[in-house]
Order: sequence, then C-alpha cells, then structure tokens
Amino acid sequence: MLILLIMLIVLCFSVYVAIEAMKHGMSEKSWFIAGMCFGPIIWPMFNAKRKMALLKYTERGSVRFRA
Repeated sequence: MLILLIMLIVLCFSVYVAIEAMKHGMSEKSWFIAGMCFGPIIWPMFNAKRKMALLKYTERGSVRFRA
C-alpha cells in the first residue's frame, strides 16, 4: 500500500514538472523522465535550471535589439 502511494506521488509530480517545463519553454520529456526517476528531489534543480534559462534568454545587464 505504501509503495503504491509513493508511486502515485512520483507519477503526479513527474507530470507536474513536465507541464511546468513546457510552460517555461524547457524540454518536458527529459524533465518528465527525471521526475519519474528521482521524484520530488529534482524540484530545486528544476528551479535553478529554469532561472538559468531565463537569464540566458533575457541577457541580464545588456540590451540587445534585433532587426
């Protein structure tokens, strides 16, 4: 019973992480697989990767115009 509950939590979390990755323009398939393998442990890593991607695309500290 406990194992079934843990598996259900991991499945729900992996779907949630995949949806969040899709909303932020990240690879949802790889985050879904990571969520299935490691469960909620990957949440801090996901947040760090999301912030790094945001900084990469916004280029903090500089203004860039494209024609």
